[in-house]
Amino acid sequence: MRTYTVVVVDDHGLFREGLIGILNRHDSIRVLGEGATSDEAETLVATLAPNALILDVELDSTPAAVTVRRIRRNHPDTGIIILTMHRDAALERELIGAGASSYLTKTAPSSDLVEAIQRVTEERHERIPEAGSSSSLLSPRELDVLRRVSRGLSNKQIAESLQIAPGTVKRHLDNLFRKLGATGRVDALNKAAHIIDLNERAVDDPALPPRERR
Repeated sequence: MRTYTVVVVDDHGLFREGLIGILNRHDSIRVLGEGATSDEAETLVATLAPNALILDVELDSTPAAVTVRRIRRNHPDTGIIILTMHRDAALERELIGAGASSYLTKTAPSSDLVEAIQRVTEERHERIPEAGSSSSLLSPRELDVLRRVSRGLSNKQIAESLQIAPGTVKRHLDNLFRKLGATGRVDALNKAAHIIDLNERAVDDPALPPRERR
């Protein structure tokens, strides 16, 4: 099972401790550190190099967009997940434009945050160019999902095979549909056949259920 490392920065101590407690219940997530200020956020990311930074939108006098830009510029491999009390479309656009990877309200279920951690990590660390495709970038995980689609697996079966949440499978499918300009599974398989070999890992793939191996 893959381990996702995170740093939590929020100036409300009780909320921060509660959030860390929730994340620590997930075997796949390891909290490396915590902080309460923008400066601490930058220092923790620089020192610990986590997969994801969970950042409160209101910390101190430094605007969140400034902190996001600094971290994105200096530490591009760390995904930034913004947490806020209120849904603000304008602020969300500003922060995503500054380089934040995800924007969640504090009323969201913990499963949304866990999936966000997994998603931003995979998007930042597993994105590679595919031969023959100048406009699409499919990550290895998206390729894993697409190959399982080619073998007729459902979203639930794909999730079980890859040990990820069904919602994460759906996000991967939505992403690869967009990248391939596909309208659905069959269309994606037809278009992908021109740029990748979907049978490349068909033999003895340890991640596939035994009945799906060829």
